[in-house]
Amino acid sequence: MYHFRWLVFVALCSATTVQAQTTAQPAHLPVYTYVEQMPVFPGGQAGLLETLGQTIYYPTAALEQGIEGQVFVQFIVGTSGSVEDVKVSKGTHPLLDAEAVRAVEKLPAFTPGRQVGKPVPVSFTLPIKFRLPPNVKEVLAARAAGTDTKTELARFSGGPEALSAYLSNLPLPTGYNALPNATHPPRVFVSFVVDSTGAISKIEAVQQPAEIRRRQRSAIPAPDAALLAAAVAHVSAMPAWEPAMLYGKHVSTQHTVPVTFGPAGPALSYADQLPVFPLPGDVLSFTGRRIRYPIAALHNKTQGTVLVYYEVAEDGRLENSEIIRSVSPEIDAEALRVFRTDFPNYKPARHQGKPVRVFFTVPLTFKMM
Repeated sequence: MYHFRWLVFVALCSATTVQAQTTAQPAHLPVYTYVEQMPVFPGGQAGLLETLGQTIYYPTAALEQGIEGQVFVQFIVGTSGSVEDVKVSKGTHPLLDAEAVRAVEKLPAFTPGRQVGKPVPVSFTLPIKFRLPPNVKEVLAARAAGTDTKTELARFSGGPEALSAYLSNLPLPTGYNALPNATHPPRVFVSFVVDSTGAISKIEAVQQPAEIRRRQRSAIPAPDAALLAAAVAHVSAMPAWEPAMLYGKHVSTQHTVPVTFGPAGPALSYADQLPVFPLPGDVLSFTGRRIRYPIAALHNKTQGTVLVYYEVAEDGRLENSEIIRSVSPEIDAEALRVFRTDFPNYKPARHQGKPVRVFFTVPLTFKMM
């Protein structure tokens, strides 16, 4: 579900005091407030604003009571880049404080800070301002009716079938080195943003290069560098979309799609009616309750965000789950276990009146507390 951007102002600044170390950091590492190479969020300051704008959900009770204000959130960017030890340093109201902390805890990993060439933990303060929307009555009415989503999804010209065709059957690039024992056409997952004008921006390959996977001891083969470059170039040349809308206003949305150097599979990236998760909450809260932090990962102080791909079949069953962004063998295996064991059936997607297969990419964050 995408949410309207309640976030009005965000600035990333170093904390005024050194914070106590989190248990995720080795005991000998100090927590810095300024280093030679400061941590960098994916997409920089604009990317941080974009991500929080899509994540923050103005609490309904705060809307009803007319509560607004600014919350100062402190956190540490750890040596792996993960966001840790999130807490309110200066609050405005418990409802807004809790939502600000929740949103910051869900931030993806930064590029970690470095001092004398080595990654080090760095403390930050993030001011998040909540301002009541001018159409607050409409928002509350939509929530009461259960329609608090974008009234229209972002759409590719020609629909999801045309998008699938655009992203498939690409010619193999010159210099491509095929993976041994490959049984399917090579593909690369690429993320991008469709902004409020429909333009495509912030394009990047999701999968890590081979060097990073070797450091992580990942068993997942890395796509060839030539494939990564070709996939990103193809998405960069994509025509403008029809942007998503919320309460009559165009808004930005983020997408992750497979670019296939061969025939595409039957799963679509979106449909007229998306699948409905059958249990209270959402898929992230469901998987979060079932995850068990692997003992080996705890011992090695391994943490990070895994990106899981899965398909919801025409009958609502979850199929073809796989890791497309790795953290470590132990964490990857636990993420797949959660998706492959006793997962409830969705209410299936429908497109042009018929049930269809669609795919999702879901981030699962493993963070030591």
